[in-house]
Amino acid sequence: MNLISAYLIYDGRTNSYVDNGTVVTINCEMLSAFTPRPVWLQRWLPSGDGTDIIYQPTFELTSAEQLQYGNNLIQGVWVQQGDAGMIVDVVDVNTIISACDQCCDNSPAVTLARFYTGGIPLFSTPTEALFCISRNDDGSVSAATQFAIDYAGQTHGAIKIRSSLSGTTTYQVTSFAGWQPVMQGTDTVVAGGCP
Repeated sequence: MNLISAYLIYDGRTNSYVDNGTVVTINCEMLSAFTPRPVWLQRWLPSGDGTDIIYQPTFELTSAEQLQYGNNLIQGVWVQQGDAGMIVDVVDVNTIISACDQCCDNSPAVTLARFYTGGIPLFSTPTEALFCISRNDDGSVSAATQFAIDYAGQTHGAIKIRSSLSGTTTYQVTSFAGWQPVMQGTDTVVAGGCP
C-alpha cells in the first residue's frame, strides 16, 4: 500500500477547522475517484457579536468570493477516502498525484510539502463598514423582509430604510470593509452610508 501524509486544515467528518499541526495519513489506494481536487475554505463572520467564525469549503471560487473573503480565504486540496473528506495543506493537486504514483511499499508515509510553509494565516477580523443598497421596490414591510432575506449572511445588525421614493428604496446596511454585499438582481451597492 502507498501511504502519504499531509497537514490537515479542515475535517469534513466533523465540519471543523484544524490549525494545530495535525498530520493525517492518506492511503492512495483508497482515494475516491474525484479526488484530489482544488478547494478553498471560506472564513467569515456571521450576523451576531462577531466572535463566531464560519468555515465553509467551496470547490468553485468566483471573483466576487475572492473579493469578499480576501486574506480570509484558505487554499487547499480536498481528498476523500470512503465517506471521510478533508482539506489538506499541500502545494497543489499534482503534489499528491505524484506522491501517490510512487512505487507502493510499506515504508513510512512521506509528509507532503505545504502550500502555507509558514503556517496558515490567522483570521483577520474585518473592520465594520456601511453600505447603501438601492432597490426597485415599494419600501413596504414585505419588501423590506424580502430585502433582508436576499442579503442574509452578508450583513449584520439592523437594516435601515433611508428613503423610499418613486418605486426606489435605499437601504443602509452594516457589513465589513472589503466584504461588500454581493449585488442581488438589479440592485446597486455603494460603499458608505446612504445620504
